[in-house]
Amino acid sequence: MTKKITLRPWQKNAVATIAEALKTPNSLVAVNACVGSGKTFVPFEAIVNFILAHKKEKTFHTFVCPRIKLCKQQAKEAEKLFQDRGLNVSVKIWNSDSEDVGQRYVTNNEFWDSKDKHILCVICDESLWGTTDKKTVEGKIETKCRFERFTQMLNNNIKYSRINGIIAYDEAHNYQSKQKFMFGEKKHLEVK
Repeated sequence: MTKKITLRPWQKNAVATIAEALKTPNSLVAVNACVGSGKTFVPFEAIVNFILAHKKEKTFHTFVCPRIKLCKQQAKEAEKLFQDRGLNVSVKIWNSDSEDVGQRYVTNNEFWDSKDKHILCVICDESLWGTTDKKTVEGKIETKCRFERFTQMLNNNIKYSRINGIIAYDEAHNYQSKQKFMFGEKKHLEVK
């Protein structure tokens, strides 16, 4: 049974703007609203709509949070929303405190369990943009950016016919220094 949810007028407008933007590949949409206004619901609703539009295909979505505790909270909210909508979406958590994704490798096989048709990965920003120090065979310390692994995973999704859908950044103001990762070379975003 699907639960009827009434969106606020601004949420309807935001969801419609995202749907329109998704008609153009690699589109960007910023949702800026005050705390407690329901802005987190907007990307989840956009993910629901994306999945409904791609029911027969495998999809992948990412929701980035600034703290591990918030990742867990948002994952629970997403699971509840998907369940209320009658959608079978596997919600994974990717951070240092998680066993969902952990240290799986991305090369030579599909990163995600093939039984999972639609996936939402809730990821802590440090797991996305942080760095890892590894010791080389020569004994030198090499610093690797974790974002490379995320990019590799997105490319691997394409290789295994999984559509990369929506990437949402919760509390995006916390990621000021990560704008290049988030938006590439674009300097600003305008939505008409």
